[in-house]
Amino acid sequence: MQPLKSLTFIRIGPVSSHKYKPHKKVLQSTKTFNSNIRRLLDEAGICLTLDDYMSDDLDPIQDDLLQQWVDNNKELYNKYKDLNRGFTPNSFHSPPQLRGLYAFPQYRLEPFLTHWDKSKFDIKYINRGTDDETCRMRAKRYSIIKYNKPTLWCHHIEQANRLEVSITTKNSWVLVNSKDYLKVLAKYEKDRLKEYREDMSSYYKCIKNPYMFGNNDELEVFLIGVWTGHREDIIIIELLLIGLKS
Repeated sequence: MQPLKSLTFIRIGPVSSHKYKPHKKVLQSTKTFNSNIRRLLDEAGICLTLDDYMSDDLDPIQDDLLQQWVDNNKELYNKYKDLNRGFTPNSFHSPPQLRGLYAFPQYRLEPFLTHWDKSKFDIKYINRGTDDETCRMRAKRYSIIKYNKPTLWCHHIEQANRLEVSITTKNSWVLVNSKDYLKVLAKYEKDRLKEYREDMSSYYKCIKNPYMFGNNDELEVFLIGVWTGHREDIIIIELLLIGLKS
């Protein structure tokens, strides 16, 4: 995969920085709903939370109970995800500051985060039912952001610290100078490829795409002070099916 050469970011939908502060009634509704979910899980003998669903290294018995509960309560689980999207103060995706904009570096989107509202996309499967199955998504509305502000937030804390370019950190975010972001991203991609090659069999030793496996949640950035329009156009995003989340 070619390294990113400029501060070019993609956002599905319109672009303008806005305030990430939910209304008090929404917060109260979310709190009440989460309390009810906790009660239901307790009644089922589950000490895990819905945030633990699909996590690794869980107690096998508790994991099985949680998997079964989610399978039987898909509607509640989906509502939980929607209500808690961005409202949990210390979650991985919670905004690092009050006003800004989520985006992804060009050609590096995370399907689950960018395409969770599939009604905005035309989806075409290619070679369906084979090992080469891929998914092509056509988004009718997207934005290309040529970022020119002095700083931005990203999730690559380890790489920023090792390169000694970290300005400050907050939860899962690190603030870096924009001029340092490209080398931080390049370091992250190099580390990710190295991890793949060390962990996988010899068949994968020559892989060159750091995003061939797993999710790309860590690639999201939080841009500060972006005010621009949206582009009415078509962007074709070809993604390996293994990268899609239902």
